Amino acid sequence: MAQIRLQSPSVDNQDSFLHVVQVIFDREFVHNVPKGPLKGLAEEIAIVSTAVQRGYAVVSVGPHLSGASDRCWTKTWPPEASIEIPELKRAIRHVLEEQKWWGLPRYLLGSSAGGAAALLFATRFPVQAVASLVMGFRPDELFEEKQLVSRNVDQPGGNASWPFPPVFFLEARNDQDIYKERIHRSIYFLKQQGLHAEHVMMEPYALTPATFSERVPDITFALSSTLYEELQAAGIVNATGFTMYPHDLEDRARQDDMRETLFGILVKHFTSKLGKTGPLHDGYMRVFIEMFYASQASELPSSY
Repeated sequence: MAQIRLQSPSVDNQDSFLHVVQVIFDREFVHNVPKGPLKGLAEEIAIVSTAVQRGYAVVSVGPHLSGASDRCWTKTWPPEASIEIPELKRAIRHVLEEQKWWGLPRYLLGSSAGGAAALLFATRFPVQAVASLVMGFRPDELFEEKQLVSRNVDQPGGNASWPFPPVFFLEARNDQDIYKERIHRSIYFLKQQGLHAEHVMMEPYALTPATFSERVPDITFALSSTLYEELQAAGIVNATGFTMYPHDLEDRARQDDMRETLFGILVKHFTSKLGKTGPLHDGYMRVFIEMFYASQASELPSSY
């Protein structure tokens, strides 16, 4: 899975991004579960491309089919109380055997509900480390474990066990308090048990005229610069490059107004796949809003 380094993984230019995607498909550095085209938000694709450029084989797990309005992972303790972690384990085993990757070091990386799922998965699958972005352990029942270990419950008696791996937590400065508190509770829980945990705070950062072309492969630098100027003129991005787009928990009327303004800008440049219907609808509207939230340090940014 992806390497954990605190360096900017954004690609240098459009050509190198396209080259990375081509390498992914030509050499099968990325194996999707379920199989299909590599999909994801701009921030997620940037993380995958960086891992590939650094020589890592990546197994990307796409959204599971839990219903049109719910794409989050189900978090249960023990993990076998739900089908998702056992099925993910079976799928990953198949990929490792098919690609002959069992001898490689293995790392887990997930964001939000995916981060919680990665932490759960590490209790049932041998890995060298886990990175959970903007999320701690879930569900709460896990905190009741007197000594957290990784265990192979597939074996008769479920006796095979090994130490829980080191964990890296990325906390977003402007995330909701409930998620920030969960990360700190998780760090305390691990350290109380003598386990290793690292923690980095993600700070807001300014957008630039190149940001959108660095994140989205079909946006040129010229178009990215134009969009940046139009977003500044509309008040969505301020004079210093920081976005003023309201987060979900802020004033709904202001958010609706700014969403309409954003739509008016994007519709001039993109004739399809705008995705205006809702926050879970794939399209440029969602991509840009996610980039705004990332720069506000309230969602996952690939630059960390």
